Amino acid sequence: HPDTRDYQAALRLAFTDWGLPERLQVDRDAVFFDNKTRSPFPTQAHLWLVALGIDLAFGRPNQPTDQAMTERSHQLWAAQCLQGQCYAGWDDLYLTLRRRRDFLNCHLPCTSLDNRPPLVAFPHAVHSGRPYRPAWEAELLDMSRVYAFLAQGRWFRLVSRGGTFSLGRQVYYIGHRWARHQLDFTFDPSDQLLLCCDEAGQLIKRLPIRGVSAQALMGDLAPYV
Repeated sequence: HPDTRDYQAALRLAFTDWGLPERLQVDRDAVFFDNKTRSPFPTQAHLWLVALGIDLAFGRPNQPTDQAMTERSHQLWAAQCLQGQCYAGWDDLYLTLRRRRDFLNCHLPCTSLDNRPPLVAFPHAVHSGRPYRPAWEAELLDMSRVYAFLAQGRWFRLVSRGGTFSLGRQVYYIGHRWARHQLDFTFDPSDQLLLCCDEAGQLIKRLPIRGVSAQALMGDLAPYV
């Protein structure tokens, strides 16, 4: 079960090779989508991509056919590179996967592309035109994109008996007075505050949002740099 850091590692490798995409299509894995609430708050991975200027397109729930080409690609790679194979270490496996990727993209004819390899049929797909390196990520991240994105959201949470609620895996205290009340939350991008309203829509409190900063979204970049 890969976590946010695992996905960031894989995506950073992909971005380094292919550039930053305009959009990334994903399923509803918990890394990208909060599946545990009917009022999902964007995940850390989602906000990290937003900060990089990448839109996230979600497939429909329980519809793997929305990612049919990707699912088929997973089967192909597993059959050609993993099943029945034995590698001395991760470096050997990684080198094999890169060689296979280059072969599939540049040399293997594809029937649906008039028997041309994908990058021969679409040479412009070799790079998005938006260069990326981990060493540049801090400059590429634009938090104003995140604030504008959050400003479009609205979330509902039931306050616990202890007067707390959770939003984006961050726990906030709002007071015992509101225990067992369902509150309504929006985001003010001008001062990066959560606006907490009661059931009647009356503003009751402003709280600094947590876990939404460039450093929090990037994590430890040093190993990648």
